[in-house]
Amino acid sequence: MSVVSIAQDLQGPSVAIPWLRRAGVTFPSVIDQFNVVGKFFKLKAIPIGILVDEDGRLVRPVGGVDIDREPFSKEVTVWAETGEIPESWSTAKGHHQSAGAADPSEAEADVHFQRAIVYLHNGERASAIKELGRAYRLDPANYIIRKQRWALEAPEMFYTDRVDYEWQRRRQAAEDAALADQ
Repeated sequence: MSVVSIAQDLQGPSVAIPWLRRAGVTFPSVIDQFNVVGKFFKLKAIPIGILVDEDGRLVRPVGGVDIDREPFSKEVTVWAETGEIPESWSTAKGHHQSAGAADPSEAEADVHFQRAIVYLHNGERASAIKELGRAYRLDPANYIIRKQRWALEAPEMFYTDRVDYEWQRRRQAAEDAALADQ
């Protein structure tokens, strides 16, 4: 069995690699700057775990993972050593398949997301943030877009010693309230 880490960050390897090093990742890693994996699986949040077998089949519903918690760590170990898929994985709801076409607002949001990457690459951070704001308004349930915008606006909440999840919860609540008022 092979393990690959996929880090999603529109700012690219320079911000993702330090986290991979800090986590002690010893297996191959891919930096998904353009959200290719997210679009394929219609992901709207990070971090997410995707477990795929040697034939490319999804063996567990896409969702949050924490290898340090039981029973997940035991399930992964059994799967890795025997190839046997735990019953809890095959009966869980939310089993994702590859995504079909995005709806029009999701597709337009992705155009703004990709445009933000171009602006960022050209050193136009403020324009990148504006594009991500446009993307967010088109697809407010997409936390990949939200978190990438937040990380550009407040990098100290993401790229220092730890990610400030409490700050993210407050920011999300404020944005959700503002959306509800519109």
